[in-house]
Amino acid sequence: MPKITSKHISKSYEMGLEVFYHQKSFKDAHALLVKDTGMNPSSAADYIRRVGELLRGERYTRTFNFEAAQFFLQKIHVDLPISFLANALKSMREHIAYYEIKSKTGFKNSKLLALIQSYEPRLAQNPTPMIELQIELDKQTAIALKLDPDELKRQAEAVEGTPTTVSITTTVFIRNPTVRANALLQANGVCGGCGKFAPFNRSDGSPFLEVHHKTPLAEGGKDEAINTVALCPNCHREAHFGAEWQKFRTISL
Repeated sequence: MPKITSKHISKSYEMGLEVFYHQKSFKDAHALLVKDTGMNPSSAADYIRRVGELLRGERYTRTFNFEAAQFFLQKIHVDLPISFLANALKSMREHIAYYEIKSKTGFKNSKLLALIQSYEPRLAQNPTPMIELQIELDKQTAIALKLDPDELKRQAEAVEGTPTTVSITTTVFIRNPTVRANALLQANGVCGGCGKFAPFNRSDGSPFLEVHHKTPLAEGGKDEAINTVALCPNCHREAHFGAEWQKFRTISL
């Protein structure tokens, strides 16, 4: 089998992510990966599927290049919400368990296991229930962003605003995905605090901004369009911890 190169791995991740987010069909992504990199068609199909399996936390049964596993985990950790890293680690652990049973000798992929263990401490401050809530919010927000902009704005403005809460070890607020998506859309990549463009893009090409509640939900603020603003990570930290945090209470979309 031809050697898998860094170019193959990088392009596979890009195409796998676009298929996961329904930005490309599997057929189109596969054809582009083979055309642009010369990757073996069978391997190209496996690697695109592998990205989706990792992001969904699904067990995979076919082994793949260790360098690709390293690259995929690094990109998932840097580019995506922590919930997706949790899914990817779960997927890899289930793969190891599958081969341990299949081999009937207790064989473990020690390199892959060590890689998983090196990332697991990064989940320590993200309890499993919180991860599951983030997964659902990300999924629903992605769906909301596919709506017609006028329809999205109409739905966001029609939300009553009182968030649903659930009890885990503390009470957390389940945020409405249409409100979140609307704030990102209205910002059009520009931070509502400093007025600068987002400092970088996500893997899907969208500007990286975070949605902030001007009056915090914990203080009785509503989860509604008028109470949200999209901020760059720097301004978002300032809004919560800066000496001039009060100025973020009055800024508008």
